Amino acid sequence: MNKKQVKVIIAGLFSATVLALAYGASDSISPRNIGASFDYEKIVRSVIVILISIVIIRILIYTVVKPIEESQKKHFSGMLKYGIGISLLIAAAVFITTQVYKQSALSIFIGLGASGLGIAYIAQDFLKELFAGIVIAAQNRFRVGDWLQFPDGVCAKIVRTRLTGIDLILLNDTLLIAPNTTLTGKPIINVSQPSAEYGETVKLVLDHNAQVDRARRIIHAALINVSGVVDNKITVVAEEMRSTGALFGVYYRVSSYDAFPIVRHRVISAITASLHDHQLQVCEIIGQMNINTLEPGYTKKFDDTYVTDRISAVDRAGLFSECSDDVKREFAEKMYKRAYKEGEYVCKQGERGDTMCIVAEGVVEVIANVSVVDRDGNVKTTSNAIATLTGGDYVGEMAVLRNEERNADVIARTDVIVYVIGRETIR
Repeated sequence: MNKKQVKVIIAGLFSATVLALAYGASDSISPRNIGASFDYEKIVRSVIVILISIVIIRILIYTVVKPIEESQKKHFSGMLKYGIGISLLIAAAVFITTQVYKQSALSIFIGLGASGLGIAYIAQDFLKELFAGIVIAAQNRFRVGDWLQFPDGVCAKIVRTRLTGIDLILLNDTLLIAPNTTLTGKPIINVSQPSAEYGETVKLVLDHNAQVDRARRIIHAALINVSGVVDNKITVVAEEMRSTGALFGVYYRVSSYDAFPIVRHRVISAITASLHDHQLQVCEIIGQMNINTLEPGYTKKFDDTYVTDRISAVDRAGLFSECSDDVKREFAEKMYKRAYKEGEYVCKQGERGDTMCIVAEGVVEVIANVSVVDRDGNVKTTSNAIATLTGGDYVGEMAVLRNEERNADVIARTDVIVYVIGRETIR
């Protein structure tokens, strides 16, 4: 609570006290005391009661509603403001009717009921939005600053709440006013919930010359190390053929929505850069789309022969940087291709190292397993990720050169194509 709020509250309490004293002293202006034929006392008392109600409303707004608005912990704080005001004004009307004019409270409720029915019929759309807002406020699902994802895939940020709706701002800074029934009548996802992952997709069209499995493998590998993307929840699917090329859907999950445009930019940049590096042409990138569940039974296959060629793999591997072109060609001729699915072992720790591998396409992770015996004789093994390797990187060379066992596991993080070189070739 700031100084301004404190000052308003003190001034309000002082005003309410003065008005209450004036109400008590209003007997002095009764008709019998001032010789008037009109009962001014009731009018003065009615005005005083209304003024006291207004002062109390202001105090409650500054003590209850304002802190809620500033903390943004609740949604539709404006609705609470209107509720306080209407309730206290009705209470003031009942007090004036029963205490000042000495009438039955039933008469005012009958009048309010009759007028309420007429108002409800005229303003039924308004009331529908109002009650929808009450439901949303009770559920406490949204707050100012949250990002919402609608069924059509559009994402918008809540910037302001109203009595019958909310103000949203789209990613292109367009302001959108949405009624409350939009939030209650459709499955809206609040992607700003703490620790909640959300799904996103990028769709792009590649040239007809791009082989499907190869393109899918390259795109998947490009996203593994993109900051903000949950790397074990990436799926790439060739969805349909178009006149311009093959349409690919890249489905991934993001751990936080706060930097959504930045993460999407990173994803598109990583994909296009990797495809360009592998001489695959992007014809079209399609904008933000709806997130759809993939059909069950989708399996990954290795049925293509189009991968990074052998000589290119040797050129990218730093191990051969000092070799002549003739030596590189000799290595390339004696290498052979091997494919691994996501999750399969390329190398296992402890096995005999007779070959080394150059990663042609995809991503592998090098993991060292360390076993320690505690005081009770129990063996505890911990796994430590040493490195993440992609196209042009190589593994297994030390075991081959030293004729030793493998000192780490190498696991495919995506579908992987490697070129294998035997010990005799290296010798």
